[in-house]
Amino acid sequence: TEANRLRDLYKVDRDMFRARVKTQPFSLDLNDVVRLTYPRHGLSSGKAFRIVGLTENASVNEIELDLWG
Repeated sequence: TEANRLRDLYKVDRDMFRARVKTQPFSLDLNDVVRLTYPRHGLSSGKAFRIVGLTENASVNEIELDLWG
């Protein structure tokens, strides 16, 4: 069962991105899902990513997200 779960998890190509966004700090948490849309890297129609890391800067309302998906 565990082998099948791992196979299903890793058989799909996954991407990692780091994105800096302007948003209200402390509104996102680890493991939340966000949609990233960008005109390059095959993201023009958007893609869902899981937040695996984040750094918040409340003084400038920025969050740097480490995204996987």
